[in-house]
Amino acid sequence: MKRCKTQMIKGGSFVILDSKLRELVQAARENSLFYRKIYKNIPLVINDISDIPIINPTEFWRATFDRNPVDGVVFRSQDNLGKSHYSTYSKQEWSLMTRIFARGLAAGPLKRGDRVANLFDSVQLNGDFLLLSESLHRSAIEALHFPLTGSIKNAEMIEYLKKFQINVLAGPLSTLNRFASYCLRMGATEKTLGCSIEQILFGSELFDEKKTDPLCALFPNAMIHSIGYANPQIGLIGYSDSSCSTREYRIFSEATWIELIDPVSLEPIHEAGQPGRLLTTQLFRNWTPVIRYPTGEWAEWVDAPHIHDRKFRRLGDSELGSKPRTRYPSQERFQSDSHYLRGAEQFAGK
Repeated sequence: MKRCKTQMIKGGSFVILDSKLRELVQAARENSLFYRKIYKNIPLVINDISDIPIINPTEFWRATFDRNPVDGVVFRSQDNLGKSHYSTYSKQEWSLMTRIFARGLAAGPLKRGDRVANLFDSVQLNGDFLLLSESLHRSAIEALHFPLTGSIKNAEMIEYLKKFQINVLAGPLSTLNRFASYCLRMGATEKTLGCSIEQILFGSELFDEKKTDPLCALFPNAMIHSIGYANPQIGLIGYSDSSCSTREYRIFSEATWIELIDPVSLEPIHEAGQPGRLLTTQLFRNWTPVIRYPTGEWAEWVDAPHIHDRKFRRLGDSELGSKPRTRYPSQERFQSDSHYLRGAEQFAGK
């Protein structure tokens, strides 16, 4: 969390392969040609997660899975080369994902009565907006949701802030910063906007303090906090509670298996403070199984091993992995906006 000042707080999980993971691997082997091929030389009974191959993201997204659901939802993303990827959830899986993400929201800074502007984009097949919308409605926190989307015009946004006394902004930092830059260029202040922003909840990209100057200038009393670490194309990765700084997250233990691996030996890293490449396994996804998937980021453990929902810190991009991303049309609009001052780097992925 950041109050337009930086807060840094400083460490994982021993690999205990439980029955849920074993069942997932077996189901993937039986129902997916992709997994059947890469698992053909591994034992039928898995006793250690290191027996399971790490996914090659390029081959993974190229694969066609055998199981085609008759209900659910499909999302689209793009990799760093601009290639489209599609990911499917059954209705049950998507419902479970939003319920679990809602648990993460309840552990964060939201409080009863908050008025939340959802500024994630709802472009074709993008899941970020939908994930927050449905999770907010499932959350134990009684908050009022304003589904404005990231494509809202600046003038309309200013009107809604005042009219509805919105006090929480949620969206990609790049989108939020561009709105703040526009307001500053127009000579606006929080007082003249007629609002009081208490929380800024960012997602869809890695926190970079250097990119928050416009937001902090416009809303100097706001706390900046992550809304969570998830990607509708991959799944759930981590949630951010009140003990987490802006790059720290806790594992969704009931839904996600997180590993940090040494980049040379590919051995698991258990100790806090040692950087490694971040892999994720989604324990609840069967239609598009995600098992030992490289997220494309470095991370390090913060907590000691065996801590429930163990905390880790994101450190940035690695060469291993392919990070799905969404190209927001609103980014292109803001990039050509004459009021655009600083901006932020293009979306780096959740």
